[in-house]
Amino acid sequence: MLSQIELCQLFDDLGTPPDGRRIVTQARERSPVRNVKSTNSNVVTCFASNKMDRSIPTESMRVEYPAVVFYEHDESVLEYYTQPCKLEIELVDKSTSSIKKCTHYPDILIIYKDKIVLEEWKYEKGFERLALKIPYRYEKLNERWRSTQIEEYLAEIGICYQLRCAEEHPLQYLKNISFIADYTRPGYMSLCQEAIDKLRSIFEWSPVIALKDVVAALEVNGLDSDMLYKAIAEGLVVFDMFNDDISSTDRALLYRDHVAMEFYKIDKENDEKVVLPVLNLSVNSELVYDGIEYKIDLLGQESIILSSNGYSRKVDLDIIEKGFRNGDIYTLGVPIKDDINSESECLTSEEMSVALARRKLVEESDNGISCESVSLRTMQRYRQIMRDSGDNLQKQNYALVPEHRHKGNRNVKINQQIIEAIQLIANNRFNNPKAITKKKAYKNFLNHCYEHGLIPCSCKTFNKHLDNYASIKKRKGTRFEYHIKPLESYLYWDEPMHGFRPFECVHIDHTQLDILLRGPKDTSVLGKAWITLSVDAESRNVLGFYISYDAPSYRSCMMVLRDIVRRHGRLPEMIVVDNGKEFKSASFMQLADFYRVSIRYRPKGKPRYGSVVERLFGTINKQLIHNMEGNTKIMQHVRMVTKAVRPENFVYWTLPALHNALNYFFETLYGCEPHPAHGETPVSYFNKRMAETGMRRNRMIKFDKNFLIMTCPQVDRGGIRTVDSQRGIKNNKVFYWCNELIHESGKQVEVRFDPWDIRFVYVKISKLWHRCTSKLIFPLRSFTAVELRYALSEFKNNRISKGPISQERLAEWLSVFDCDSHDSRLRKQQEEAAYVYNKLGIGVVENDLTRDIEANAKSNIMLAEEHHSCENDFDNQVENIEIYERFS
Repeated sequence: MLSQIELCQLFDDLGTPPDGRRIVTQARERSPVRNVKSTNSNVVTCFASNKMDRSIPTESMRVEYPAVVFYEHDESVLEYYTQPCKLEIELVDKSTSSIKKCTHYPDILIIYKDKIVLEEWKYEKGFERLALKIPYRYEKLNERWRSTQIEEYLAEIGICYQLRCAEEHPLQYLKNISFIADYTRPGYMSLCQEAIDKLRSIFEWSPVIALKDVVAALEVNGLDSDMLYKAIAEGLVVFDMFNDDISSTDRALLYRDHVAMEFYKIDKENDEKVVLPVLNLSVNSELVYDGIEYKIDLLGQESIILSSNGYSRKVDLDIIEKGFRNGDIYTLGVPIKDDINSESECLTSEEMSVALARRKLVEESDNGISCESVSLRTMQRYRQIMRDSGDNLQKQNYALVPEHRHKGNRNVKINQQIIEAIQLIANNRFNNPKAITKKKAYKNFLNHCYEHGLIPCSCKTFNKHLDNYASIKKRKGTRFEYHIKPLESYLYWDEPMHGFRPFECVHIDHTQLDILLRGPKDTSVLGKAWITLSVDAESRNVLGFYISYDAPSYRSCMMVLRDIVRRHGRLPEMIVVDNGKEFKSASFMQLADFYRVSIRYRPKGKPRYGSVVERLFGTINKQLIHNMEGNTKIMQHVRMVTKAVRPENFVYWTLPALHNALNYFFETLYGCEPHPAHGETPVSYFNKRMAETGMRRNRMIKFDKNFLIMTCPQVDRGGIRTVDSQRGIKNNKVFYWCNELIHESGKQVEVRFDPWDIRFVYVKISKLWHRCTSKLIFPLRSFTAVELRYALSEFKNNRISKGPISQERLAEWLSVFDCDSHDSRLRKQQEEAAYVYNKLGIGVVENDLTRDIEANAKSNIMLAEEHHSCENDFDNQVENIEIYERFS
């Protein structure tokens, strides 16, 4: 990004007036000035930009998002901002000479090295609709959409204005440049000369090699695919970024240099055409003479106009015909499809069977075998049909096909006025939320015909034509229409729905499992557990999961990200989530921005965009949960459940044992079964694609204390607190202190709290995190954030005075407050979850010795022993888990 001095220098070089400078400056400070909106027809994406060092929100996946990706990798673009400013402009409607006030939010502001541009992006059809509605604002001049009045207004303040169409995006280039983006970042290591020499030695025998063969050759030499993609990013080997797909390693080609690419690119284009055996002279057809292709632009009676490489010339037809006879000129084109082949594609299996049976009768008759099923006259007719069809067996078979499908008069017999009346009834009476029946619509149709003197058609004919104009969306709503639509195979921007490589696109979502769990010491029911699942979209491999009794919240999101980094040492490049408020929390957004993770929000009311994780939820329940004791599958028919078969009577599993069961299921059962999406097991396919598409070690994240702190939630009010020189940092009515705060009096610092142990918060001083301890360390005694929230709620409800809550008064309450006496289940739930995740190392940020208070030591030991027994129970039970149904 530009510094303020560099920006002022650019303004001076471009001669930007003060008003133009004000728009750019405000865009840099306030962008986006309008929040992007998520509906059921668009996909909102928060793109993690390295160039801008921030998240860039885009409102459309197919229009704005590709433009942002292009500007991210365009070296001529210095800065860019989405939803940069609000323009209040007065436009003149020339047809009425009236002045129209216009409020306009441009989509993107781009700062180039030589100009400043505001752009508005839409589809071509969108501009066409607006041109009919607002002709004084949108017009098409010289095959480009223009808004001349806005252009003139902004030109006066030194800013260019452009209308851009989504059809302009070089989609394949954007996909490929996004694929190798990790290798173009400054922090990625450069290639050594030895690796470069080994790579170039592969191309000694051929200037063009399949990408997968190059990867295999590098593995033999002890190198990996990361080195290859880095070489492509640096231009050491050449790849056709605009036409080939680099993620398809089995089809993509690599070239030794640009000359080889241009040479074989022409050869590749010619491979798709064949030399026609006839002289095909028609407009846009192609001729080849002396190795050069010519296109026929104009065709006359005596001469034609040929063009090649931008030049045109006139040639007599006599010369063309003479060159064709001598073999110097030939025509190119696609093979002409046989008419019989095109017609036979419409035949049914029954028609083909009849034709083959008739042929068999003729052959048997020719061999002297009498046939009584058909008459002699019919047999003679079959022979005549075969003779008229020639010697081609396929044409003979087609001629023997019965002509029943051509029988009857299929032309529309009712007049156009009746069809228009049916369409009118459909639009005005049938297609509305009242959703009247076809019988009622036909009565309205009869009344309409009698009023206008028309002869109505039959009810059957009316229903047939009514189906052509019926709209499910207008009758039953968008959700019902979406439910009956075909399944989506692609997301927006013409890209595969599930990405190109592992960790590129990861789905995260929550659901409540159909099983009741018990406590560690007794059979008391603690409730159902929630699971937060992260699934790699391409390989369908489970990257991490988190289970707890708490409903989905910021902690669910943070914990599943901790589990991903614990297992794989990296975070996804893009996370696909729904529009839940936990995915829009400040802590989640800031974490994604810090680690350069883009967030894509699924359209509202369209769950199929999350089919990867939604389908896995069903697989977990059917293959695992519904086969375990205490499952609540029977509660789907709650009115038929008797007391003897209620799930509460069979509760056996604890939260730690369920966590181990799920981990075993994802790694050993689900992960090692072939998946229909790619025909391989998710684990093996994940590992294979990681090797093919690059390990990308520059995206590795160290799982340490700093990462755990970064995944802790921020305190409220933006995560900032002012340091009190005497009492320290205040959060939730409690003060926290550390010695590093002595020199930070009156300063604002970033503060995060540990949700698993609210005795501690972490403050950022001089780019380092420091732990602050509460003065109420004993009353808080290992409370989690959930327990503290519950305690504060009880305190507010039971106190007599309604004044401000002091720390001393809160300490008195917490010293006597005991969760067990108010809600014993809450304490057990929190202890269960804390045991699991502290043992995995993703719970509390720092294990502190003061946690093991002598008064609770004995109970903690007993609890641990009980948990170990639960894990042993899991080992015994997992052998009885049967997979009744394979996923699909």
